[in-house]
Amino acid sequence: MASKLKIFGKEYTIEGEDVSPDYMRKVAGYVDSKIGELSQSSQSSFDIVVLAALNIADELFQERESHNEEKLIIERTIALLEDGLSQI
Repeated sequence: MASKLKIFGKEYTIEGEDVSPDYMRKVAGYVDSKIGELSQSSQSSFDIVVLAALNIADELFQERESHNEEKLIIERTIALLEDGLSQI
């Protein structure tokens, strides 16, 4: 389903399979807000968009790293519990 979204003052028509229009608006709004945070600077539009992309990528990488750390903690806890149960 196609949705018309506005990012950084420009309208885009986006189509996505198995993605609701509300979700696409939410994602576009997030990107637009990140660009908006940087648009107060005197840099070119291209530089602002690149910096916003870097900020979003940084958030993604930090989230993935945090998720991996949580996964390791859970795996270690399970191993400790299994080891403790095997000694009963």
